[in-house]
Amino acid sequence: MAERTVLDETLLRMLPLVHEANMISNELGKGMRFAVKLVAKATDGSASNVLGLGQSSGGDGQVALERMRTEIAILVHHGEQGQGESEQHQSMWSQDKFNNRVYLMREMHQQ
Repeated sequence: MAERTVLDETLLRMLPLVHEANMISNELGKGMRFAVKLVAKATDGSASNVLGLGQSSGGDGQVALERMRTEIAILVHHGEQGQGESEQHQSMWSQDKFNNRVYLMREMHQQ
């Protein structure tokens, strides 16, 4: 339950930043779009599929739900919105990297 509260608080903090980053990117004509992504990770540190269960080497291949935790990452779409799928690239940023980039974007926007 406490993990859910922390996740909710983090989402409430990140959503306005994502909105701000999208507005700045749009105004500067950078062609980048940002979105919040929930990432399920195994508690042993190995990454799993986004919003799904990861694979483990033992048993039936599924990581037990009780050994999963949810983290917030930022999905970054590079390229114009009207471009085809082949011309767009995506990457995943950590919260720390995104916070740093938003700070830099604010400085660029103020110049």
